[in-house]
Amino acid sequence: MEDFWWKVYRGDAGVPHADPDRFVNTWTATFAFSAVACFNSFTRQQLFHHFSWDDKALMFDHHHRKKAMEKQQQINLSGKNK
Repeated sequence: MEDFWWKVYRGDAGVPHADPDRFVNTWTATFAFSAVACFNSFTRQQLFHHFSWDDKALMFDHHHRKKAMEKQQQINLSGKNK
């Protein structure tokens, strides 16, 4: 079996992907592509995540309840001023 495959591992000119420089470049490009793909996927998910209207309403309500608790005010659920 070694007699059959030795030219491939030694960089046979007939096999374009067997050149040692191309081997390193191929793996470097593969890792770079994978890193960029993962980073872009992660940043797109984290930075451009749009909240729904329900999420925004809950955050708004939480903010105002927190401020009212700090001031020790009664929380008005009806939305009307007393």
